[in-house]
Amino acid sequence: MDIWSYLGQLINFIVFVVILYYLLYRPVGRIMRERREAQERDRRAAERERAEAEQAREEARQRADKLEKDRDEILRKAREQADQEREERLKQVEQEARERLERFRRVLEQERDEALENLREEVAQTVVRLSRSVLADAADTVNDRALDRADELLDGLSDQERKSARQALSDEDKTVRVRAAAELSDAQQDRVRERVAKALDLEGLRVQADVDPDLVAGVAIGMGPVQVEAHWRARIDKALRAETSGQQGAASQSDEAQAKESQESESA
Repeated sequence: MDIWSYLGQLINFIVFVVILYYLLYRPVGRIMRERREAQERDRRAAERERAEAEQAREEARQRADKLEKDRDEILRKAREQADQEREERLKQVEQEARERLERFRRVLEQERDEALENLREEVAQTVVRLSRSVLADAADTVNDRALDRADELLDGLSDQERKSARQALSDEDKTVRVRAAAELSDAQQDRVRERVAKALDLEGLRVQADVDPDLVAGVAIGMGPVQVEAHWRARIDKALRAETSGQQGAASQSDEAQAKESQESESA
């Protein structure tokens, strides 16, 4: 093969390559490039959609968490409010129960006190009647014993009582007022006058004696604000008051114990 043939073939090959380049390689390259660009766009769009979907999923999860927290908070507040209302209601019921128990206790105490007072008065009247009937025939002897007791009480007067009695008798024309269950004899009245004069160191006294059957037996000597009680009625009243006070104290303790037990039961 000569050189010209070789050159012709080379030129033909070059022309063929150029034709292939323009007619085939470039269009195919353009198509491939466009295809790669389309794939890249699709990939980016897919990634963007995936990112958006992930973001949407995260936002949905956050909203769900927030809703759950809000629900828990609402339930907690509702429980706290319910507990508070129940506690307030329990306190109110307990207070009402205590007030009712207190009113009931006061009513019982009032009725008990009235019953005890009536009983005490009935007992006192009974004792007075019995004592009168028993002591009626021994009035002088009983008066003498009562005057002996009055002597002891006069000796036991304090300095202040002596001063008050002395001042009162001086202002009242020196009249000693005596009440006796039975009539005092002249000698017994003189004895009262002498004993009071000696106890108070006061002369010129007069005695005004009156009969008071309510004393049962004995005498009561009045010297102004100072009273010397030497009679049975005072002893009877004192004994009955002591007995009544003891019963009231025991009953009050019993009522307090019952009220405490009731309160503990209601609290439980």
